[in-house]
Amino acid sequence: MISYQFLAVRHDYIDNGAGDFMLIIDPPAGDAQDEDVRFIFDGVSDAMLIRNCDQIIYLPCLNEAIIKILINCKEVLVAEMEKYDIEKISDSMKQKIMPDFSDHYLAEVIITNSPLEIPREDLYELRANYGIE
Repeated sequence: MISYQFLAVRHDYIDNGAGDFMLIIDPPAGDAQDEDVRFIFDGVSDAMLIRNCDQIIYLPCLNEAIIKILINCKEVLVAEMEKYDIEKISDSMKQKIMPDFSDHYLAEVIITNSPLEIPREDLYELRANYGIE
């Protein structure tokens, strides 16, 4: 049986208004593996980033604006940056200056229209880490 490490990390989203969508995460240990990377969206409110064959990052409670983008999005640019400042990144990108990300890669968006396959005990712990009851 495959065993994944489910993670809760600091993250933010940036939309450039032209249909391009970026997820910025505080990177966990280990490297992303391009052949394994996928962004899974349940079609309602939660998503997860399969970062490599061992790590899945849980991304709960997407807001309505993000959901509208994801429904029509084929891929998400994922940028990893330690201790990032979302305001500075957003300002830089408005000026067409790409911030210095430690790693970035594209993740295919897959919409399941069904609940995410996260074991219940892991889901409770992940939601608690995000302060969600």
